[in-house]
Amino acid sequence: MQNRYAGDVGDFGKLGLLRILAQSGLKVGINWYLTEGEDHNNDGKHIAYLTNPMYDACDPELRGKLGYMVYGNQRSVRAMEEMNLIPGCVYFSQVVPTNAKYRVAWHQQALLQLNRADIRDRNNLLS
Repeated sequence: MQNRYAGDVGDFGKLGLLRILAQSGLKVGINWYLTEGEDHNNDGKHIAYLTNPMYDACDPELRGKLGYMVYGNQRSVRAMEEMNLIPGCVYFSQVVPTNAKYRVAWHQQALLQLNRADIRDRNNLLS
């Protein structure tokens, strides 16, 4: 994930699903797998859903909040966290280290942080 993608149609779909799961009483955890290096191209333009009437019935509150962030030039995972899009959600938003030797510790920190959630990253690919 890169901040320039925050609020795109992929986030709308994923966050919409996670919001429904959270409404059932499950505590959701999100590891953004945030990466750096956002200046190499012009990606992050998949935001037409914000004005496409086809999406009018799909979680208008979420769509409105993401639109406010996108059109306000505030696209970031931090902005999405602060909007409380998923009540009670546990987040891990540390940048994934570019040096592979630090990724094991990063992944362990993520698992520890997300351990408070009912739905979280259970794919410990490092073991």
